[in-house]
Amino acid sequence: MGKRFAVVVCIICLAVFGQENIIKNADWKEIGANGAPVGWSGRENSITEHGGDDGTDFTLSGKDGKEAIVTYPVKLELNVPYIFSYEMKCAEEAMVQNYLEWHWPENGAEVYRSSGAAKFHATKEWKTYKAMVLYTTTTTSGYIALRSTNGAKIQFRNLVVRKARIRRDEGTGGQWNLESV
Repeated sequence: MGKRFAVVVCIICLAVFGQENIIKNADWKEIGANGAPVGWSGRENSITEHGGDDGTDFTLSGKDGKEAIVTYPVKLELNVPYIFSYEMKCAEEAMVQNYLEWHWPENGAEVYRSSGAAKFHATKEWKTYKAMVLYTTTTTSGYIALRSTNGAKIQFRNLVVRKARIRRDEGTGGQWNLESV
């Protein structure tokens, strides 16, 4: 009985924690020759810092109170649900806009969709944000955007984009999403 229980626990742990983060350098530990996190792009006035004593992976802010934004390109599989999640906090009043966005051409124009691109106020305590993303049409481009609209310092940790845990229904061929968002 004890061995079976241990095997079941190991399988569950692998299923829950074994999902690969598709963001390389999600904690910004790898810094390029230009001083910016490898794989990420940012506007000229964006300030990026790595690490912190409180578990912070990285901090984003803008010079002279101006908007700061960094982006990271992502390529997701069609019709596969993904989870976009992160923890964030700020020390001062910060208006932020963080999202995963993709677009594709349709009838001569670009159509845009996102995980939710509304602006909101960051809290002073760590808070987890999570959204499900599903590409249902062929995209021309996808990216993550992290943005401080008023330039205030925002701190991040545990930034992840990974396939959602799903279970296929053998009878219908449909999918059950095993994630809460």
